[in-house]
Amino acid sequence: MARLFRIWWCFFKNVLAETMSYRLNFFLMMTIHVGWFAVYLATYGVIFSQVKDLAGWSPYQVLLLAGTWQLIFTTFVGLFVPNLSNISWFIKTGEMDFVLCKPVGSLFYLSINRVELGGLSSMLSAFPALVIASRHLPGFAPTAWDLAAYALLVLAGIAILYSLMLAIVSIAFWATRASAVQGLFWAIQEFGGYPAAIYSRPLRWVLTFIIPVALIANLPAAMLLKGLDAASVALMVGIAALSLLAARFVFYAGLKRYQSASS
Repeated sequence: MARLFRIWWCFFKNVLAETMSYRLNFFLMMTIHVGWFAVYLATYGVIFSQVKDLAGWSPYQVLLLAGTWQLIFTTFVGLFVPNLSNISWFIKTGEMDFVLCKPVGSLFYLSINRVELGGLSSMLSAFPALVIASRHLPGFAPTAWDLAAYALLVLAGIAILYSLMLAIVSIAFWATRASAVQGLFWAIQEFGGYPAAIYSRPLRWVLTFIIPVALIANLPAAMLLKGLDAASVALMVGIAALSLLAARFVFYAGLKRYQSASS
């Protein structure tokens, strides 16, 4: 693990040097992600101008959910999206040959060789939303254990998003022109930013146990609101672990089918 962290740190320093050379791009990416969050919150503002609650969620409970989603999603985007989105291109162009020759695991390299600092820094916009929501929720007083479990569930949510995107982009091993299939990921992840209670029971079941995007922000936010629930924490961590194993299996099954550009 220490060796892998040192490798990641080298990648990070290279990206940081590049970012300092193109500062405008950094601020542009950060502005885009913060602007998206503002539009997201404005959408809820329009909804709550017409209703008092959303499937049992009050406005400030939804703000807590939205802040949780922003924290998870922007961290995922900053750390993994620039990398995973290139997998289909590497396969199509034969660049995967060079990846496989590197003295580090191919999946590790393909997952973390770049960091989008503009996107990652926009995670800071989540904290004002979380603080404002917490100050307006009556009786809101999470314990240290609640906060620790919340942090664990945030990491599990990032792992679920990573697994989902990895599995989808790995389809490119079977269909090298499948870069457009990434649109499927962006469509599916949209379900994660809203209260799961608004979906019908069959769809909610699918979004919990088949494509578990409904858990990503809902479970951490609900746990802060209701208190520590060990069973819910175990459920989400277990689903995240299974998702990682499944995505890893899909990736390596596809890698076995890869034909070198030189063959």
